[in-house]
Amino acid sequence: MSIERLGIMGSGLMGLGIAQAAAAKGFAVLIFEINPSAGKAEHTPQDSEALLDQLTITADLDAMSECDLVVECGREDLTTKVALLRQAESHMTPGAVLATSTASLPLLQLSEHLDRPEQFLGLHFLNPSNNTRIVEIGVSEGTAPGAILAVRAFCKKLGRTPVEVPASSGYMVSATIQTSKGGRPSRSVSEPAPSE
Repeated sequence: MSIERLGIMGSGLMGLGIAQAAAAKGFAVLIFEINPSAGKAEHTPQDSEALLDQLTITADLDAMSECDLVVECGREDLTTKVALLRQAESHMTPGAVLATSTASLPLLQLSEHLDRPEQFLGLHFLNPSNNTRIVEIGVSEGTAPGAILAVRAFCKKLGRTPVEVPASSGYMVSATIQTSKGGRPSRSVSEPAPSE
């Protein structure tokens, strides 16, 4: 599958950063919020009209059926994220990919609450999310290869470097930061998969 239309759940710094990065590369982006006007207020004066034309703020969750990839960008709370992910999945087509931006919660624990865990993965952009090179893709043994390839290709179109890592809490950079502060990495990290 090819990712052409992106959905973002949440218009905080992470969500808007990803949305801006995708819109700048020509992707159509839907930002899903309970209050559609909230997202528009977050845009900065530097946003060009062309960029804003690629962004649509909506409260219509049925529009998720138009998205090839939906990224959940809610606050770092298990209950909140599970609720958002289940809500998103119920409106998405079976072949679409569902992702979470979490940097700390276990992906396997989140996937247990989903009907299509094989279409679910982690997509961790480093802050600022609209201007960082590395994107970590958290996957498990059950993640569909097609979903992984589609998201890797999406990241490359954004001009980012996708790094595939195991689906457990604490991504590569989080583990590196923890180690640099004298702690122990929260888990091991796999090598990046070869370029397609």
